[in-house]
Amino acid sequence: MPSKSLHIQISPDAHALERRAASELRQYVRQLFGFTPNVSETRRKAGRVITLGTGESSPGPGRKTRLGREGYAICCDDGTSLEICGGSPIAVLWAAYELIEQWGVTFLVQGDVMPEPGTLGPFHLPQLNVVRRPVFEQRTFRILNDMLNSGILWSLNDHERLFDQLVKLRFNTVVAATYPHHPWWHWSFRGVERTQVDLVYGFRHVIHKRSVGRDVIGRLGHYTNPDFQGAETYSERLAAGQRLMHGIIAAAHQRGLKFIMGHNFNYFPDEFLPHLARWSKKHRIPKSIMAAERYSTLGLHGDTGNAEFGHLMTPLNPVYVEMIESWLTAVLETYPEIDSVLLSPAEFPPNAGGIEICWKQLSRRHKLAPEFSLDKIGAAAARHKIGGQPGRSVREALGAVATIRLLDLVLNEHQVVQRINPGMKVYASLMSDALLGVIPHIFDPTRFEFLRVGDYTTSSVASSMDRLACARDSAMSFHVTTTINDDNVGFLPQFNFSALHETMRAMRRHGAKGYFFRQFDISEYEPMMRYVVDAAWDSRLTPRKSSGRLVEKICGAAAVDPMMKALRALEKLAPDFDSVIGTGFMMPRMTMKFWEDWPYVVDYFPVLEKLVDSLGKIEPHIEAALQLSAPRGKQFVGDLLAFVRFGGLFIQTAILIHQARLRYDAVQKMKAAAGRGGKFDVTMHNDEMRQAARLLANAVDRLEDATAIWAGSVRDQTDIGSLVGLNAYGLDWLRGKADEVRIHSEHWGFEI
Repeated sequence: MPSKSLHIQISPDAHALERRAASELRQYVRQLFGFTPNVSETRRKAGRVITLGTGESSPGPGRKTRLGREGYAICCDDGTSLEICGGSPIAVLWAAYELIEQWGVTFLVQGDVMPEPGTLGPFHLPQLNVVRRPVFEQRTFRILNDMLNSGILWSLNDHERLFDQLVKLRFNTVVAATYPHHPWWHWSFRGVERTQVDLVYGFRHVIHKRSVGRDVIGRLGHYTNPDFQGAETYSERLAAGQRLMHGIIAAAHQRGLKFIMGHNFNYFPDEFLPHLARWSKKHRIPKSIMAAERYSTLGLHGDTGNAEFGHLMTPLNPVYVEMIESWLTAVLETYPEIDSVLLSPAEFPPNAGGIEICWKQLSRRHKLAPEFSLDKIGAAAARHKIGGQPGRSVREALGAVATIRLLDLVLNEHQVVQRINPGMKVYASLMSDALLGVIPHIFDPTRFEFLRVGDYTTSSVASSMDRLACARDSAMSFHVTTTINDDNVGFLPQFNFSALHETMRAMRRHGAKGYFFRQFDISEYEPMMRYVVDAAWDSRLTPRKSSGRLVEKICGAAAVDPMMKALRALEKLAPDFDSVIGTGFMMPRMTMKFWEDWPYVVDYFPVLEKLVDSLGKIEPHIEAALQLSAPRGKQFVGDLLAFVRFGGLFIQTAILIHQARLRYDAVQKMKAAAGRGGKFDVTMHNDEMRQAARLLANAVDRLEDATAIWAGSVRDQTDIGSLVGLNAYGLDWLRGKADEVRIHSEHWGFEI
């Protein structure tokens, strides 16, 4: 039989995704083996044949097996005829990709790793007889968000490439994380029009001639999503945003991915909240048992904690409920093609008035007593921890009472979603776990599913997973946010495999339906993501087995031992990185905070010094793996080495800034003492100032080196966003402060 001969057979009425599967097989065979198979709708009696379809469209190996929509079967016993049968068209496509992996291709979120040229030999059909069913029915990848090191800078073309890879990795859903200042939909309420929208909180990120990696970034001036380039006015940004969002939804659907629109349903654009007090005058709002949040701003958000109007943001205020329903309606009417909506409250709950009344209404409507009471909820919340902040868990629980009553009004009583889109599934999330057991008593499990958030870091999510025990015997479907890496720890290495493994085990134990990825940086975490991807189909898989298998496929067997030593060593550092939370936070005070001596930062420096030493000891393992890796895996290993080196240099930068500040403060104390009549030691003054200037100059050098390393391993728009942030939030401020202190050290005697 000729080695370059293959027929791919599909049904005449094959679904578009089945035809896509045939097309992908054809393309990869051509790329791997140098010939182009025929795709046919008629049955072949001779030669090598791949037959694919669903149970309805093809009498494949699944005809005698109950596959379910997510399952598929592959059968090839004789090396000449291979049959693929899926429980649905998308499952047929997943099966085709598993077959392609048998020919040595490795699928990553970043793209494909192809086998070395000349290593495959002649074309062959692998002897394979498998039936696959997922452990977790829903596997969701998060897109967009709003920080520079998230997906907000990804263009439509970037999303199309990403979705290609997600399907290969057997995801079936994407969720778009949106914010109230985003340009996805217009809204007006009671005569007030929305007038400003932007990305990344409206911050300006200017790339200039001194920016490190500007050739990688690609242009000077303000950096934004490529699809928003040149959009300056409200109408231009809104048009660009809607083009992008509609395009993303269409791209997801073309690849068989369901699309969930995330919506902060009680978090409004700044144009509207200042009118809430005036609109609410005729309504009597009870006092709140919650203290108001402290006032803070974040770009286009003038009051992130709703400190001024929080007491009015209660289900007992009809105007507020009307606002929420109008805000949600704008989403649903702008994007009727979405599959579902995820309703999430503001990250920090407002101090809503009348929490006790809200609870009484819920309890009376849904007969919650005596199993549940506000006192029991408060006691449970007091035993929980969220974000390491004292008292936050209780506040979140009280806020959740108001949130659930709001959702009860909007979804159950007023039927807002069902009125606009009768068949739409609604998801909702809360930060508090204290009301998990209440949720199934309030909402219809055929139309509503719940996403458990739990906390921020991978370890804190895992340590509290037993709170999900109520899901096991519930008719309600529960999903879990699986944190791959946390934005608060930031762009420092977070390889907490064991915590992720415990989360996956607990999800199986408690009967969770699926997971929602929570990730920021992406390209740096392929091993972490791959473990979750594979564990969704193999309940016996461990992170060590998953990572070892991935490294071997990409780099070859020789590189496995040193790479696994490096990954295990990085995992041991996870608690230390969690303990210095905020160090790598991608926000404008990135380097400034180490100078301004925020209270919590002072305690970080002993840990940071330890981390520098530990990261340095990991580098030789990765260097050894790089030497031993097959050519196709060099980039994979090199990127990990760059990430570790970057982390060490950034931490050194933080330490140097702090040391410089200690010298600078010593000078200020000397001046203050002299002002009170004490002796002024000019020599000591000059020495301290020069040392402060030298330390800051060294900090600039370290951060420039770190940023150059990051620029050398950019793989996607998230990496570019981080590179932009390292310049705009890190280097620009640090260079300015270094110049200021240097000038003071040179002109020390002029104080008039």
